Amino acid sequence: MNHAYGELGYDVQYIEAPSARSLELLDSGLADAELGRIDGQQLEYHNLVKIPVSLTMIRIGAFTHRHDVTEASWESLKNLRLGVVRGSKFYNSAPSGLTTYFVDRAPQLLDLLMANRIDVAIMEQAVGRYLIKTGGYTGIKQLQGELGHFDVYHYIHKQRKELIPEMTDELTKMEQEGILKRMREEFDQRIQEPSSLN
Repeated sequence: MNHAYGELGYDVQYIEAPSARSLELLDSGLADAELGRIDGQQLEYHNLVKIPVSLTMIRIGAFTHRHDVTEASWESLKNLRLGVVRGSKFYNSAPSGLTTYFVDRAPQLLDLLMANRIDVAIMEQAVGRYLIKTGGYTGIKQLQGELGHFDVYHYIHKQRKELIPEMTDELTKMEQEGILKRMREEFDQRIQEPSSLN
C-alpha cells in the first residue's frame, strides 16, 4: 500500500493489532484503512468500504507435526484439535462442531503445535510457510491441498470517502501495469520453502 498511497501523495502509518482488533479499530474510525481482507467485511462492519480491486488471492492451508494426517480437508481434520487466529473470517465457512482453539497472532499457532497443544494450525499458506522459514520451527509440514481460497481487498473507513475513487483508480492502474502481480511474485519468491521441514 505504500506505493499506492505514495502515488496519491499520502504517507502511511501502520498500526499493528491482532486480526479481530484490527477490524474493530477500522470500524470505529480509529484507523482509516485496513491493509487487506477477504470479501464481505462490509456486510458485518458497516463503516467499511471495499476497494473493488483484488490485491491478491490467499489460500488457506493446514500445518501439522503429525505423520498420520496428510490431506488438508475439513473431513480429515474433524476429529483433531485445530488452531486459528481469532478474527479470521475465512473460518466462518468451516463446518460446525470442530474443536477449535483461538489465538491472537499467527506465530502462536506454531508455538501451540510445537507444544502439542493443538494438532493442526489453520492459516494462510504463504503466512505459514514464511513463519516456519523465519521462525526456526522444525518438524512441521504443510498438508496437501487447501481448505479454501479467497480474494483479498483493501478497505477504507467511510469517513475517508474522498480516498475511495482515488484508491480505486490507483490500484486499477497498478493491476493493469502489472505492479500488483510483480509484488505478489516477489513475496512468493521470498517465502519459497519445501512443504515438509524436518
